[in-house]
Amino acid sequence: MERWAEFIGWRFFPATNRLVAPDGDEHQLSNAEANLLQVFLEKANRILTREQLLGERNISPFDRSIDVRISRLRRKL
Repeated sequence: MERWAEFIGWRFFPATNRLVAPDGDEHQLSNAEANLLQVFLEKANRILTREQLLGERNISPFDRSIDVRISRLRRKL
């Protein structure tokens, strides 16, 4: 049995990194995008720091990788 998370009509299948839109369109997420979406779903309605979004990785103040990941995820949503 496949598990999923559902939010405002979208379905996210973490085992396969698949995202299904309310109209049925499917999007395949990269591992980075899927991990980011998982964090957003687990910590819904909270303000998260870059460190919380990237995990344990040490980041410099100029690291923009999380911005790129969020931008890519937004495009798919």
